[in-house]
Amino acid sequence: MVRRGTFFVNRDAAIPALKRGEFDHERSRTLRQAAQELYTAQPLVPRFMMKWRPRICPFDAVIDAVPEDSEVLDVGCGAGLMLNLLASSGKIRRGVGFDLSTEAVEVANRAASAKSLNVRFDAIAAEDDWPTSDRPDGLYDAVTMVDLVHHLTPSIQGEIIRRAAEQVAPGGRLVYKDMRGGGLLRPHCNRLHDLVVARDWIHFCDEQTVVDAAVAAGLRAIERRWFNTLWYGHVLLVFERPGSDQA
Repeated sequence: MVRRGTFFVNRDAAIPALKRGEFDHERSRTLRQAAQELYTAQPLVPRFMMKWRPRICPFDAVIDAVPEDSEVLDVGCGAGLMLNLLASSGKIRRGVGFDLSTEAVEVANRAASAKSLNVRFDAIAAEDDWPTSDRPDGLYDAVTMVDLVHHLTPSIQGEIIRRAAEQVAPGGRLVYKDMRGGGLLRPHCNRLHDLVVARDWIHFCDEQTVVDAAVAAGLRAIERRWFNTLWYGHVLLVFERPGSDQA
């Protein structure tokens, strides 16, 4: 057992074999069109970024991993693209997202309100209290974390992942997508992108750390894939909580 942050993890936790994921260019175009429609009335910069984000991020793979008719918590939602895409497609029944950026959350809520989507976004930090679901136990059918963890300092990455995993209801899923640190060129491109766009020096999170944190919260890893888009590298990890939903 190894101590990481404020909890103990098992470094022997099983991690699935890494498989290559194929980037679906046709679905990327469809998602870009949907994003353009969702954010058409928003300011120029977020409108541009939301439209083109599905070109460099495998959103289709994340969307596919989210269960149908689920209530979803998006941790580090940014301008709300993931939840707004899920809600506008009819795949989820309700969504809640939160992010540290007040400006991003305002954009997310305006975009959702314009389309009367059953989602909401709150401006809170990952270290604060998180919103709960409408279920009696307050848990979610799915929790998503898309390109959040590399913005966190390494000392709290595992703890935030564990907290996200704890929000997953029995039979539910944690869907984690982040920048991949492997390879020679792509990690530098990932880092340069965030320096330019977010003015942030990112911290890649080791995949074993992600698995250890989720397993410590009672989940099991069921999928692990990597994707290359343009000059960027990504990793997708999907976890499930054993048991059926009795709430």
